[in-house]
Amino acid sequence: MRIIAGRLRGTKLLAPKTKTIRATSSRLRETIFNVLVHHGKNLVHGATALDLFAGTGAMGIEAISRGARFCVFVDNSKEGYSIIQDNLMRLGLIKLSQVWQQDATNLKYPSTILFDLVFIDPPYRTNLVEASLLCLTKYKCLNKGATVVIEKTKSSSPNIPPCFKPLDIRKEGRSFAHIFRYVIDDHSI
Repeated sequence: MRIIAGRLRGTKLLAPKTKTIRATSSRLRETIFNVLVHHGKNLVHGATALDLFAGTGAMGIEAISRGARFCVFVDNSKEGYSIIQDNLMRLGLIKLSQVWQQDATNLKYPSTILFDLVFIDPPYRTNLVEASLLCLTKYKCLNKGATVVIEKTKSSSPNIPPCFKPLDIRKEGRSFAHIFRYVIDDHSI
């Protein structure tokens, strides 16, 4: 598994030793970032990112490589936490990141960080997308206009709160990437 583009292009990432972590394929990662970088304006450059269910940290590290200014990685598993820490240390990204080992659906959230770009890639066939979105809105940790990328299978259909407006959908193999914009108005939440 390698970083696809940006200043870390071609850098190899440490991969999980077990099958409990499912990393986003390189092709889907490339597709997602092509949409984010070329969607009218570059939605990655200068963003504060959040990588939920981060696994290896590939999505957040790809964002930093492409110009995100900071990323918080959240993974509940000991293996994921360790892999992310190792990848960030090897790549010299510790000052541009934080790693939280906790439940992505019940964040112990410091209100000093607001996110512009969020990646949600929970284990397939779970209802964790919905719970993650509710957590993000409950703690008000998204900037207005934040971009949220959700990876899921075709068979899963989470209830998406109305404050998340669809921007794009991409398919790669069995996986789908749904891209939303967080819109706040007086009637959203």
